[in-house]
Amino acid sequence: MLFSVGEKFYTFEELEDRLRRIKETTGAEYWRSDSKTVETARKRIVRPLPKALQYYEVRYSCKHSSRKLKKKTTDDYSKTL
Repeated sequence: MLFSVGEKFYTFEELEDRLRRIKETTGAEYWRSDSKTVETARKRIVRPLPKALQYYEVRYSCKHSSRKLKKKTTDDYSKTL
């Protein structure tokens, strides 16, 4: 039921289904903490990527982990002199 090192998912739906089953079984919830879309990756990668691919890279974190989403505020953009 949990993940194994090197395990592959051939569709994004397979991954989401596994995450849903883990939540039902263990109560652990995961959120997409970081992701890179295929459009963004195509700008930096020379090799062809499958058209069906939605994300080039996805990182999930447990909702109870220390990795939290940092929300940008107007203070993040202001410059202090």
